[in-house]
Amino acid sequence: MKNLSKSILGNLVRYRSRMLLAQILAVGFVGGVIGCGPVQNAGSLKTAQDLKSDTLALMSKATESYETHRGEIGNLDSRLNSALTVEQSRPKNESTVQMWEMLISVKEGLPGSGIYPRFKKQWEDKDTLQPTYIQNKKDNVGAAFDKIIALEQSRTNPR
Repeated sequence: MKNLSKSILGNLVRYRSRMLLAQILAVGFVGGVIGCGPVQNAGSLKTAQDLKSDTLALMSKATESYETHRGEIGNLDSRLNSALTVEQSRPKNESTVQMWEMLISVKEGLPGSGIYPRFKKQWEDKDTLQPTYIQNKKDNVGAAFDKIIALEQSRTNPR
């Protein structure tokens, strides 16, 4: 019975991960099809790349106590929220904002939203996490960042 529960839970986690990826891809596709969006912003692109690297590096530390990294987590949260605020201020940038929100904002009624905060909550609740779980979540977070980065790279480069 215990193994069946774990199997069902594992399938649910995989299903939700696939659904989240599908949502992120759909938002990216719509953004690309609509076109006439903002021009590429080198600052936004660099910020997303840096935040991806820093987020994944911090997630790798989740085998250690949450308390040990509380300050680092708070710093990263501030940087992630600042990035979202900057993206919200850019005109015609709804697709990117939606992608950032899926990554860092938990939305009621939107399963799979808030990938990073949900990971962080697990880490805080359990204090340490298993490497397999961490890797699965890093894959999801990395994929979300990749979509944000790809969308920014696909935009018209200013002359």
